[in-house]
Amino acid sequence: MEHCDVPSDYRLDERMAADSCTEIRQTYVTETMSQEEADFPLAFSLVVFKDFYQVEKLFRAVYRPEHFYCFHVDNKSSNAFFQAVTKYASCFPNVIVSESRSNVNWGTFTVLEADLHCMKRLLEMSKKWRYFINLVGQEYPLRTMRELVRILKSLNGANNLENAGTHRGTPQLSVQLPDGSKKEIQWYKGSVHITATRGFVEYVFSSVGRQIIEHLRKHGGWPCPDETLFASLNHNPDVLKVPGADLTGLKTDNVKQPFLNRYKNWLFGVFGYPCLSGKAVRQICIWGIKDLPAMNKRPEFFVNKFYYNFQRLALQCMVERFWNNTLADYRVPGLAKTQEIPLHFYTKFQFVKKHI
Repeated sequence: MEHCDVPSDYRLDERMAADSCTEIRQTYVTETMSQEEADFPLAFSLVVFKDFYQVEKLFRAVYRPEHFYCFHVDNKSSNAFFQAVTKYASCFPNVIVSESRSNVNWGTFTVLEADLHCMKRLLEMSKKWRYFINLVGQEYPLRTMRELVRILKSLNGANNLENAGTHRGTPQLSVQLPDGSKKEIQWYKGSVHITATRGFVEYVFSSVGRQIIEHLRKHGGWPCPDETLFASLNHNPDVLKVPGADLTGLKTDNVKQPFLNRYKNWLFGVFGYPCLSGKAVRQICIWGIKDLPAMNKRPEFFVNKFYYNFQRLALQCMVERFWNNTLADYRVPGLAKTQEIPLHFYTKFQFVKKHI
């Protein structure tokens, strides 16, 4: 790989799969850190493919005993990678690996399918969790887990999904609603990354949600069905009435209607930022060392994306930043947070004030 820079603590998937649960749990937060966090459990899917060394850093950051986790391992993944994921998941009672596995290919229905496998299993795992966030293996948190819980509580039942505008690439669909009527929905485009209430996830698997899923599966040759389902569910409030859906009708922007779920630098369009690392894959910036100062100015929940073997210090610094901020959350002497964002920053937006 270009600028290959393997970290000194790098371990092969085969070696990580051989770790004992005793060794694994020693490096994880296995006790609930506050009652506030215990009272607001979350659910996460992790759609992963390779490089368990990096995936494990993300998993360790987001893991807490009160939350729920589902891994989807790409069917193309190596057996060693699958065994490593399975081993680590087996060490925690609130973590599962999806039995259903898809061959995930960028820009196709299979991207959506992977998340759907885990969303369904997470609903079955527990009735307690409040919000769902989907992750992929090359991301890392910008917020601590305590901050994330507080922010999601402050959203007061609103979803945060991108609205990039209407999408004319998919054949129209009239859905049959519970009252027997049929109404046409408007297709919207938006990121596959979502922050959604439990009610939203339940709606995905309702009779109406399944109609939309099957329509997108049938017409999977159209561009990016993975970027159509969630956005369309959230931005058709007059027809679908999905819990937490946006009532504003506003498109996503950086001021009035931000997409808080991810800091992700597409190198085109109105939201493009400088990619100081000079490296991009599929028009997405791969963050490097020179990009790091910007992270302390961002309000988003997660940042996408890093490669562990490209400018390795970038990811290592993010890991150190996260754990220092986590310790500072609990007032460990000598540590101050690198960034403090007041909750009213998040509650001021219209999608929080106007939603189903």
